[in-house]
Amino acid sequence: MISIAIPASCIGGQTCYSLEQATYTLYEICRACMLFEVNEIIVYDIPDVKAAAESVEPVAAKKIVFGEEEQEEPKPVVRGSAPSWEAVAAANMLQYLVTPIYLRKQLFGDLKMYKKAKKLPRVPGQEALLNGKLVQGVAIKKSTPKKKGKKSKKEKQDARLTPFVNIGFDHVFELEEQVPVHSQVTIDMSTKKPVASANKSYTVRAVRQFSKIFTESSVPGGYTHAIYAASQQFTGKPVSPPIHEVTPVQVQDYERPLLVFGKWTEVEAAAKGDHEMPAAPHELFDAKLPGSETARLEDSVMICLARISK
Repeated sequence: MISIAIPASCIGGQTCYSLEQATYTLYEICRACMLFEVNEIIVYDIPDVKAAAESVEPVAAKKIVFGEEEQEEPKPVVRGSAPSWEAVAAANMLQYLVTPIYLRKQLFGDLKMYKKAKKLPRVPGQEALLNGKLVQGVAIKKSTPKKKGKKSKKEKQDARLTPFVNIGFDHVFELEEQVPVHSQVTIDMSTKKPVASANKSYTVRAVRQFSKIFTESSVPGGYTHAIYAASQQFTGKPVSPPIHEVTPVQVQDYERPLLVFGKWTEVEAAAKGDHEMPAAPHELFDAKLPGSETARLEDSVMICLARISK
């Protein structure tokens, strides 16, 4: 059960210069995650990205990839309260790419930011849906009255699970068991039960605080190992944090690894910008996986996942 974390800067103005380039970058990440059955994708903010998203100045708004080409302004973000526009847009696009065509308009609307994604080929791992016996849906929250006061740990965990699945029908499908909210669920319509073996999709979440990568995991039992995988270090001497290296074979033995991708300067800035971090950035990681330092992020994800695949 593999999880990965990627920086929101992967579609920022310094990395992608058009909606098409940003969409294809996320499509390649999606393809790699579907090929190697990644369970969860987290998009994390870095300080510069947050500043650009939270600024109200017109100049800063032009740097936003998904709003620039289509002349669509993002909704204002309250400073310090939510992930950046880039993080939310990347997370939404990654979810859009694995959402069945018949659910896309209902769940995401007909926004222009998805017009390039509509033309891309079907991602791997969805072949089982073509025979008509299986239907894929998206787990949605059940509507319950909001309670005042602080929620307990159990209530927070329960809020992340639901038996309700939107499969494109007029009514919501209810399972006998609970699944993570927003996760893709494949249902065998002959038995009316989820088919775990056919569900190769992932969950996606965007986080503003770096610590929430670890504290808000959707993986049962949490992560067993946190591994840093460097990427996008194109110029200058690569920054190498004081973390011991592991081989791909060693990672294969880890039960629930989390791979955190990005430049070390970005990871360090994101961690230091979070006042809830209990330790120095390098102390968060159990190991680092070398070999993809000079690759673009989407290539780094594919390289690392291929190397640790059993």
